[in-house]
Amino acid sequence: MLTSNTAQLSNGVQLFYTDSGSVANSSDYTTVIFVHGTGINGHVFEILHRVAASRNLRTISVNRRDYPGSTPFTDQDLVDVKNGKQGSIDSYAVLMVDFICYVADNLQIPPASVDHSSGGIALVGWSHGGAVALWTLSNPEVVSCPQIATLEKFLKTVIMYDSAVQSLGFPVPKAEPVGDEPKSTEEYFQKLPLWLTCYFDHPVDWNGDVNLLDRRFTSGKATWNILSEEEKASFATWQAMNRFELPM
Repeated sequence: MLTSNTAQLSNGVQLFYTDSGSVANSSDYTTVIFVHGTGINGHVFEILHRVAASRNLRTISVNRRDYPGSTPFTDQDLVDVKNGKQGSIDSYAVLMVDFICYVADNLQIPPASVDHSSGGIALVGWSHGGAVALWTLSNPEVVSCPQIATLEKFLKTVIMYDSAVQSLGFPVPKAEPVGDEPKSTEEYFQKLPLWLTCYFDHPVDWNGDVNLLDRRFTSGKATWNILSEEEKASFATWQAMNRFELPM
């Protein structure tokens, strides 16, 4: 049964999430936590809730800070991010660990089996959410011992899906990703969802140099174009991207 809830975490921060619910008559289902990317909030994953139980999965989609239903960043938070302070990344890591432990401690989910073939938690980060998943594991020194014990018991898999190249340590490709350089902020946000959801044409012979890939929206095919206006309004949170992700 699909539900919407708010997790109350440390330092007064709350995160909104939707939950497909436990799997009936199963004591070994895996819980998959989805972390959304830039400008697109967690509602984009809700279609997966409908099929989760049939795959022996429980799916949870969380809205990161500054996204609908979750605590906004403070002005000081945004200054720290813009200045590249390590503490801002560490605090985000602690927040995501808090959420994983909240799920483990409060939602009565099965722990991971000894061989990790069933139960437990899979953390999935899409696009910028992949960077968030990395941050979650980046600095064990900021995570408490009881939380580490919970992670060891429940967290079995981390999946980075279509993550930004810079989160993996690669240089940012030179090509303007949304095509010809936008003439205004309005035009940028008109083109961005097409680029975020488009399919790319790739060269037949590629030597691995990312700067040789054409990252512009040239294939003419984008998932954004088949969404209803209601879905687009539900999924998009461009103002959060403008406040937090772009200044990073």
